Amino acid sequence: MVSSFTSNYGIEEMATGEQSGAWGTTSNYNWDIVDRLVSSTAVALSDASTATLQVAASSPTDGASNVENGMYRVIKFTGALSQACTITIAPNDTKAYFIIDNATTDAGSSGPYNLVMKQGSSGATVTIQNGKNTIIYCDGAGATNGAVANAISDLQITTLECTGAAAIDGAVTAGSTVAATGAVTASAGVTTTKEDSAADTVLNSLTVKRTTSNGTPAAGIGVGAEFITETAAGNNETGSVIESLTTNVSSGAEVFDLVFKNMTGGSAAAEVGRMTGAGAFSVTGGTTSAIEDSGTTTVIDPLTVKRTSSGSPAAGIGAGIAYVVETSAGNNETGVTIDAVTTDVSSTAEDFDLVFNLMTAGATAAEKLRIVSSGKVAFANSAYASVYANATSTGAMTLDFDTYQNFYLTATGNVTLSNPTTESIGQSGVIIFEQDGTGSRTLSIGTQFYAPGASLTISTAASAIDVIPYFCWAANKIALGTPQLALANVT
Repeated sequence: MVSSFTSNYGIEEMATGEQSGAWGTTSNYNWDIVDRLVSSTAVALSDASTATLQVAASSPTDGASNVENGMYRVIKFTGALSQACTITIAPNDTKAYFIIDNATTDAGSSGPYNLVMKQGSSGATVTIQNGKNTIIYCDGAGATNGAVANAISDLQITTLECTGAAAIDGAVTAGSTVAATGAVTASAGVTTTKEDSAADTVLNSLTVKRTTSNGTPAAGIGVGAEFITETAAGNNETGSVIESLTTNVSSGAEVFDLVFKNMTGGSAAAEVGRMTGAGAFSVTGGTTSAIEDSGTTTVIDPLTVKRTSSGSPAAGIGAGIAYVVETSAGNNETGVTIDAVTTDVSSTAEDFDLVFNLMTAGATAAEKLRIVSSGKVAFANSAYASVYANATSTGAMTLDFDTYQNFYLTATGNVTLSNPTTESIGQSGVIIFEQDGTGSRTLSIGTQFYAPGASLTISTAASAIDVIPYFCWAANKIALGTPQLALANVT
């Protein structure tokens, strides 16, 4: 009877009575195999897309023919590659496990590359990233179905401590607290989930915690989250930061602000917005709001200013916008406010006024103008309207009612008021017509002006001044009053 060999590693099993006087040599070959099974080796790969890891000789004849690299349990693959390499574990009926280290280098500038471990032509494979290592095993299911599996793909452990950086390519599910003394990096993102039986509460599935081991916490201590983006090859910038920052750390009276920082112009991310503990929100670059819908003939409100009360609303409650300007170093003044103020809060019968408050001489901004709910305009102080003055009026003139309300014309020749196009219904004012030092200048009117007679009768004495009231009662219809002599022979 001749020797037989074990199926996985080809350890020679001698038959009774065989190899008389040669048992020592055969035993030593077998012990060499056992020695490899508890050892590691380095295997240099040639630059090719495929390779074979032989576990045992296909048909060993004696120990001298059975010295394959696949007998080692820890294998470090080296060599310079210009593409990924698929390594087939043979024979395809071998049931073995390995610790594989992908220590290959890049033969060009497009790598480094992965190693793909396989056994059968259609069986499962395991991909090992460059610079990484893992534990794999083969099921020995044959040339077609032989599969390679990752022994730690579903790793269950009681505790895990990472003293260095941890790069996680896939999702992380934590049933309890995950603690790492170093940075934790997940290339595919981090997803956290928290579940309980309640259906109407808010749960914090992500908690960011900060403690201090040195000294007593003081105002300014906080915790935040940084958002880092690769903006150019190898250039990872902290583009945005969100911080929870203390402004008061007194026990039982703590105050926190939420601070937003952004990078601009390549400078370190700096504060651009802050939500104070009291709920006030400020932004350094101004606020832009936008709303979009499918309508093209409607008005929508991208900015809403809302006011509610914990008491019973009464006339005088309102909401407004304040305009604050730094008028000197560190001196921020509320120069203007625009307020929507109620004058009647009866349900379904509410009235609102629009009030404009302005600062004058450093005093608190006070009401200067009010548009009441009926549409009338009221001035807080005596009102004045714009005046158009022309000291050399002569010939045809078209008054600009859109810009001016009152007009003062000093005639240096005969004047004709042409039909205007800028008057508004309800507009009123006065037209003052003054004779120059020569006098006897005439004033004619266009067809849209309606005088008490067919024409205006004005004073003709040198330097005489007539006051002519007007009122626009309809489109293209301006009623003129009878000229009133204000002064004569003014010097």
